[in-house]
Amino acid sequence: MSVSLAQLQRLKRQAGHRATAPATSNPVASRQTSLEDLRRLLRVRAPDRTVRASAADRALPGVEIAPAVRLVEATLPMDEAPGDIDGAFDRRDSIERDRLLFFDTETTGLAGGTGTRAFMIGAADWRGDALRIRQLYLTAMSGEADMLALFRGWLEPDTVLSSYNGK
Repeated sequence: MSVSLAQLQRLKRQAGHRATAPATSNPVASRQTSLEDLRRLLRVRAPDRTVRASAADRALPGVEIAPAVRLVEATLPMDEAPGDIDGAFDRRDSIERDRLLFFDTETTGLAGGTGTRAFMIGAADWRGDALRIRQLYLTAMSGEADMLALFRGWLEPDTVLSSYNGK
């Protein structure tokens, strides 16, 4: 909101202020009263500076496995886990399901500029008759290199990667 000097002077007059400020022993209290009057006249609220967050509000899911990198992991048992997976997407006949790793990343964008940074990697793979789902995410951008190194550790030389394309 932009307020001109003339508007402020008019508001001060409406609030009952004189052109010359009276001498007070406490200039801070006088200034506070003046701010409150202006806010009232402009119908603007004072900023809320109370701290409401408690330590419980700031709890993050997962476990910190490197500085600024957290891991969330879940295993979903499957009564009828698939056998080999149709490999047509990779121009193959079939793929052993235990070699397949589905993954997706979240980044700061692909527009360039200061650069694209990954801040989350989600992955799913088969372990026996269960689907293991893992998510790495950053709590600070300084953890990006560690997060990418941890993801690289999930890969074997014969891993077949499949990325979700959003369709």
